[in-house]
Order: sequence, then structure tokens, then C-alpha cells
Amino acid sequence: LFLLLMASGVGVSLGEDVFIIPAGYLMGQGIMPVGWTILAAYLGVIMADTLWLLVCKTLSRRILNIRMFRRLMHPRRILEIKYQFEQYGVWVVVISRFIPASRTTVITAAGIAKMSVWKFLLAETMSAVPTVICQLGIGYLAAMAIGTGPDAQHVRNVLWIAMIVVLVLGVFWWWRRSNRAVRRRPRAKMAWLLEATGRRVPAMGG
Repeated sequence: LFLLLMASGVGVSLGEDVFIIPAGYLMGQGIMPVGWTILAAYLGVIMADTLWLLVCKTLSRRILNIRMFRRLMHPRRILEIKYQFEQYGVWVVVISRFIPASRTTVITAAGIAKMSVWKFLLAETMSAVPTVICQLGIGYLAAMAIGTGPDAQHVRNVLWIAMIVVLVLGVFWWWRRSNRAVRRRPRAKMAWLLEATGRRVPAMGG
């Protein structure tokens, strides 16, 4: 589990939940030990994100000059996140863990902006606790839902209710996001990104 999470942080385009939720299921089945599974999931998430931060800090110029990377992670989005860093600092890292499809972009922007590793680790240790517990809990409850007894039925009811709540919140989030797309979001100066890529900043005329 730990190695899979490390691979998902760098090189493998898969979310951490793809590995943690099945681990929670195996934990509920008694196949994986509870304590070690929680520890592996928690440390794996933190170290995988930190490793990608270090890669972006060290190789930011090379990464940003890869055409395929720019297609996957548009420079405009990186500039928008950089602006958020300027406004809210390390809290952007904390909040991004709870926003779908924003985690990798935020960590990339943090690496390019040369964020302190210690500040990043502080944000990670706080934000990873609820997400890892929820993901392991989903898998664990799924394991408990197997069976015909009343306890299994109660767990299935809880899972159905949780799925409906998540679906409603997802639709609401998508609706808010689509409405905001009409407005132009504030973003950092383009000169910052040009400097990060090693390109010349256009001189002012005169």
C-alpha cells in the first residue's frame, strides 16, 4: 500500500483513493492489520505529495517546458493557484485536499513557488488525517456491509445515504464551478511563470 501510494504521487496518474479504499476493505475483512494499514496509508499520502513537491522544486524549469505537461496542467491554472498562495498562504494546500481534481495542480504550483518543505509538511499532516480516515472507513464499511444479518443491513443503509449526500454535494459543487467559469479568476503575474520556465521576461517599451 505504501509503495503504491508513492507511485501514485509521482509517475502514476491515479488518485490515492484508488488504493486506500480497497485497503480499508481488506482491513475490514481481516486480511490487512488495522494499525499498520492506517500508518502505511497516512505516511504514504504525506510522503508521496512531499516527493512530488521536491520534484517540482528541483526540476520546475524542465517540467514546465514539457508540452504534454502544459496540456495536462494549463499555465493559467497554475497562475490562479499562485495568486491564491499570495492571498492565503499554506491554507491553500490544506483546502485543496478536499476539492476534487485540484490536488496535483496545487502541489505543482507550490513546488514551482519554492514553498518551504516544513510548511508543506505541516499542511499535509493536518489535511491527510480526515481524508485517510474517510477513505479507509469507506472500504471498511463496505466489508462490513457484506452479509445478510441486521448489522450488515444497517451498514448498507448508511453507505447508501452517504452516497446520496456525496452525489448531491458533487452536483452542487459542479454547478457552482460552472457558474464561476464565466467570470475571469484573478491570477498571478505571467512574469513569475516565465521566470520559472527560464524564459525572458518581456521588457517594457520606452
